[in-house]
Amino acid sequence: ENIALKRMARLAGEKLPVFVTGRVIGDSGSPFARTLLVNAGARDGVAVGQAAMTGDGLVGRVVETGRRASRILLLTDLNSRIPVALERSRRRAVLAGGHGGATRLLFLPRDARVAVGDRIVTSGDGGLLPPGLPVGAVAAVSDDGAVAVRPAADLGSLDYVRLIDWSAPALEPVVAASGERAAGPPAPPARAPDSRAALAP
Repeated sequence: ENIALKRMARLAGEKLPVFVTGRVIGDSGSPFARTLLVNAGARDGVAVGQAAMTGDGLVGRVVETGRRASRILLLTDLNSRIPVALERSRRRAVLAGGHGGATRLLFLPRDARVAVGDRIVTSGDGGLLPPGLPVGAVAAVSDDGAVAVRPAADLGSLDYVRLIDWSAPALEPVVAASGERAAGPPAPPARAPDSRAALAP
């Protein structure tokens, strides 16, 4: 457990705002559904859509939360779809799970150059996950152009996962030194009070 936590502390990449680490307390145990249950939930700040990672890379995303526990849909689940990019060329694609725990790239441009060993990272498309998170590497390229991906993390032996909140900060108006708002669209004029509403019983 200590080794696993130390490896997670050395995770390279962008500094993400908020995260919580949870222990895996159960899995689906089904060949048709690949999910994990972790002992961190809404009371810990976990929310649907957050990224689930280990020190090696992305393992999935949160799809359900309770007060004390959350469910993670793994990359290898048939219903999993993650926006990704080839790290070398930055060409966009979608990582999809499949039968038997296979993962493959969908919607990759036909002219994209792909080689075995190319690293796959999150693209950031859609704003749900940050760009640049390690996902895996190209494992095989078939003659018909199908691209199989090997996840960076060992999804078969997960003890702890890091659940990351990547909520984009809201834009706030810039306040000048005088206390007035900086230049921007004018505020709408105030409406006169409706005398009929004021007199209604």
